[in-house]
Amino acid sequence: MLPVSSALRLDVKSDVIRSYRLLGYADPGAGGDAVVTAQRGLPPGWSNFVLYELNPAQRAVFTEHWVLVRAGLAVGEDNPRGLSVPVTSPPRDWGSASPNFKTASVLAAYGMLLRDSFYKGGLEPTLMRQLAEDAMRDVSTGDLIQREALQLVIDSENLLIAAGR
Repeated sequence: MLPVSSALRLDVKSDVIRSYRLLGYADPGAGGDAVVTAQRGLPPGWSNFVLYELNPAQRAVFTEHWVLVRAGLAVGEDNPRGLSVPVTSPPRDWGSASPNFKTASVLAAYGMLLRDSFYKGGLEPTLMRQLAEDAMRDVSTGDLIQREALQLVIDSENLLIAAGR
């Protein structure tokens, strides 16, 4: 288990990434039944996501194999090196992402669409609904919180279109 007080560090390769920004994060302890503390860490099977948007400096990032970023997690004083995970290119296929990652990504993108964010790019309500439906297929029927959040995204397509989003 990873303590909540663990520190996340991003090492961005500036020669391939022009800029990056935090889109959001999923806190598994918010509103959940399990108690997450620095001593107990994340319960088994729980995930914690931090979503960043990476803006490449070169188009080749989408076709060539590169390490773009290293995300490191220092786990307390006993293990300051913690673990390090490379973020590589080309991007992985959406279909191979976990249900939790798909849900977190859909909800982060939905927030950008609701705010009519400049950063939403070509994202539009119909694509948003399709991504939410795809994520919904992978979420277990017992996970009501994720399913309700995704259903909200699906059901709001016509409202978003009417609002000109």
